[in-house]
Amino acid sequence: MTRKIVYVFLFSLLLSACGSQVNAAGEGDISSGRNPKDARVTIENDLVTIKLPRRTSYFWLEKVSDDSVQYQTLYFKYDTREKNFFFQTNLAVWQPVVLEKNAVEMGKVKVVFDEKEIIITYPSGTWAFP
Repeated sequence: MTRKIVYVFLFSLLLSACGSQVNAAGEGDISSGRNPKDARVTIENDLVTIKLPRRTSYFWLEKVSDDSVQYQTLYFKYDTREKNFFFQTNLAVWQPVVLEKNAVEMGKVKVVFDEKEIIITYPSGTWAFP
């Protein structure tokens, strides 16, 4: 009986250690499957525009139909230590976002990192902002 209690204790300790590493990496919000609630979404002339406050620390997109890229998901997160946004796809690891004129284009997705907000645009039906 004592042996079982020790095993349960060790197992729960191992699980709690794994959980704290995920939160320390800052990926807890992204892996939860929810985008920020304060996103403003508009669709005009078959172009989706999503506006997020600049203070947003993470967001992600899911591919619906974009033949210009191989990956299915596109994650963005802000790293407070590096003071920069990073991106990750389901095919690659986290990499710094390299901006050209405050914007980055990845397939049919364009993300502009303005001083006050983050503006995401893509043709309707190509990506989703779940």
